[in-house]
Amino acid sequence: MWFIKFKGFNDSSYPGGTGKGTNGSFHVPTCDWYGTAASPAKCSGFYHDQEQTPEHSGAGRAYKVDGECVEQCDCGKVNPCAEYIFDHRGGVVEGRNFTEWFVNEYMVTNETLYHKNPETGKPQVIGLGWLDDSMRKNGPTEEDRNYIADTGASPQEMQEQVAAYEASMLALKKKVVPMGGYWWQLMGGSPTSLANSRTPVSPTQCAKQLKNVCVAKPGAWNKLTMSNIPGGGKGLKEDKLLDYTAEFMLTRGPYAMLGYSWYGCTGSANAKGGASPDPPRAKEWDMDFGGAPTAACAETGANTGVFSREYPKATVEWDCAAGHGSIKWK
Repeated sequence: MWFIKFKGFNDSSYPGGTGKGTNGSFHVPTCDWYGTAASPAKCSGFYHDQEQTPEHSGAGRAYKVDGECVEQCDCGKVNPCAEYIFDHRGGVVEGRNFTEWFVNEYMVTNETLYHKNPETGKPQVIGLGWLDDSMRKNGPTEEDRNYIADTGASPQEMQEQVAAYEASMLALKKKVVPMGGYWWQLMGGSPTSLANSRTPVSPTQCAKQLKNVCVAKPGAWNKLTMSNIPGGGKGLKEDKLLDYTAEFMLTRGPYAMLGYSWYGCTGSANAKGGASPDPPRAKEWDMDFGGAPTAACAETGANTGVFSREYPKATVEWDCAAGHGSIKWK
């Protein structure tokens, strides 16, 4: 009741059965392909795909290896390893609906925000984890793009799924935030997009962005912010890493991070079979800025397009005309 199912599946019958023959019925396999007499292939009528999940290699494109199992992957006795989708519309089971279960029994538990040190008995909070997926009208994020076709969801049903998901997230937020907790989607992104822009930012647009941030208390500072360098920093040179660092130090609030978000589950083995290298690390990340800045950033003069911020041991600048940042050490 609390999981999305493949089109045509119900609790009493599943057209075509649940064996390997159903693997060609949808855009994603319903069964894992690996099987022996002792460990037959596992199948499930609950919608699932294999993206970003460990698999036994050798079955072709349908089972992408992102973490490899030597034999059949073991995610329990019944269902194959895969990504399954909660149905946030779920009705009442044993006296509680899905949202009540999700918030109070799945997310906020003695294993997360209520956790206590087993030796001292004192509170020892464990976070909620990487809760970054969401449900949208075209399907869940980070899932196979044929989700709607494979589940048979109508436009009305997708609207209902989105509304139910958002209701669950709101209930979780109301529970977690007063406890001092947060998760990925409660973070904000970088307050500016200068180094990270796919197309060059004009001096006028650059100045507009920075003037919105270079005030006493920018609205972006009300959240923890994550300034993400995309693609694991692949191919970045030192001067570009300097741009990312200068922009971050110029605009960051009291709670902020600069670095890399998601770029694979296991380091993503390359075509030659070896692991991809670690993402590049800017030398400035290991240097001492001397603590908190003396104030927010500010333009150095009337319409100069140069914005500056003072730290105890460095001056950070961004020149909108040049399209680059700099860090001058004192």
